[in-house]
Amino acid sequence: MVKEGYYFGLPPLALSGFALLFRWTIAGTLLLLLAAFIFYFFRDPDRVIPADAGAIVSPADGRVVVATDEENAGRPGKRISVFLAIWNVHVNRSPLQA
Repeated sequence: MVKEGYYFGLPPLALSGFALLFRWTIAGTLLLLLAAFIFYFFRDPDRVIPADAGAIVSPADGRVVVATDEENAGRPGKRISVFLAIWNVHVNRSPLQA
């Protein structure tokens, strides 16, 4: 998991513990579910990268919606847009090591 996930996930987890301690079952359960979702959202699983020279992998999980040639700062390049749903891993990686 990326470290930012702890900043967002630990507060609802702690509040859940306090709520359950005071027998506020519904609030405690909802906060616990929120914390679990946040930890799930910020996960960072290992990715298998091919050892082939010049291999390019997707920078993100999800669905490629646009792949076009585009100019950036006067230089030619490619723009690849990836749609990330809530259940996709929201970590973007470098697709090419130069």
